Amino acid sequence: MGLNPPLAAAELHCQLIRGTEVIQLTQKSTSDPYGVALVPAGPGFEFKALVLEQHRQVSHVMIHAYYLRDQVPTLLHQAIYTRPPLPSAELTGEQVVIEPVLGRDLRYRCALLEGQP
Repeated sequence: MGLNPPLAAAELHCQLIRGTEVIQLTQKSTSDPYGVALVPAGPGFEFKALVLEQHRQVSHVMIHAYYLRDQVPTLLHQAIYTRPPLPSAELTGEQVVIEPVLGRDLRYRCALLEGQP
């Protein structure tokens, strides 16, 4: 199974839904996972999406959802997509993460697309 062909850039487009709030998130590919910050995703949640590349090829996509309690993030959900196809209009399908205290949910779906150079 070979890697994806070299590309100008890859972007992960995610839609986060928390109650009635909808957040559109676009994350460009990177080779530095530590340089990507957590994104507030409505009350009680933070979200982090990574498109990791090696040698100008997408190696994998990682998605993390965190629950915030007393401003301390706790990992609730992690998804890893190894060597995902490009483009993928629907990489994740709809995912639901439920926080443990009040049972509120965060819904998300992501697509991996070729970005602009």
